[in-house]
Amino acid sequence: MSMLVCAHNAVGPFLFGIASSLLGFLVLHLINGQKNLESVLLLVSISGLLMMVITFWWKISMHASALAAAVTALSMVYGRVMLPAFLLVVLVSWSRVKLHRHTLAQVIAGSLVGVALSWLLLKSQGF
Repeated sequence: MSMLVCAHNAVGPFLFGIASSLLGFLVLHLINGQKNLESVLLLVSISGLLMMVITFWWKISMHASALAAAVTALSMVYGRVMLPAFLLVVLVSWSRVKLHRHTLAQVIAGSLVGVALSWLLLKSQGF
């Protein structure tokens, strides 16, 4: 099965996730909800869109990306005490390669995308 066919099969869940997180963001914004949660929902929306587009051409690791984004956000909000959580990113990435779901390049790229998006968004929010 070609990568393009696999990517087309994943569009529905991607779009549902993106739409759901955008709706949550919009609701929170309209009711003056917690800004931290708004930031998380915005991050999930942007990340989902980017990962969906990348998936049309390459099987980037969404597991590594999501976990790296979460650990980056936690580290930025709670400080150095959260840095050991990055070991979880290494373990998840290793398992994705070991299970032959991804190559080393795909998990590294996914992790870097997650870290970069999380860092950029939270820096823009004043963290």
